[in-house]
Amino acid sequence: MSAVNLNLFLSLETTINNAQVFAGQRNVPTAQVIAGAKYDVSDTIANASGDDFNLVTLWDVNDGGLEAFDVLWFESDFPVLLELRNDGSEITVIPVTAGVPFVYGGGDELDNTELVDGSATTFTSVINRIRAKNNTTGASTANAANVRLLLFD
Repeated sequence: MSAVNLNLFLSLETTINNAQVFAGQRNVPTAQVIAGAKYDVSDTIANASGDDFNLVTLWDVNDGGLEAFDVLWFESDFPVLLELRNDGSEITVIPVTAGVPFVYGGGDELDNTELVDGSATTFTSVINRIRAKNNTTGASTANAANVRLLLFD
């Protein structure tokens, strides 16, 4: 499989205390060379009512296809909870705001070890499942979240 050039454009623009603030690069991408494998899935996650949110598995290492990844891109048009589970059954849940992509460039490794104490220098657990849960509440409980997950290895 041939390599894929992946260009990420990540920037932020806002006004704070009447001053414009810019972060990131609008015109200069963060370039990544990816081995060539990719995984692309879109799904609609219904929300029945109240706390009865639906949970959808978007990727599982045991389903075949992509076995690992270097870059994760996730986006949704409604608030969702993104669940990353590692092979040690540890779970990290990330609230994702509607319309704000979540990008993870740490590869497929995820550990529940606190790095700030200096005890960990490498990750030992690998992400093996990614799920998403519709997190709309109140008047918008009938709305379905349209989500997309891209993984690149």
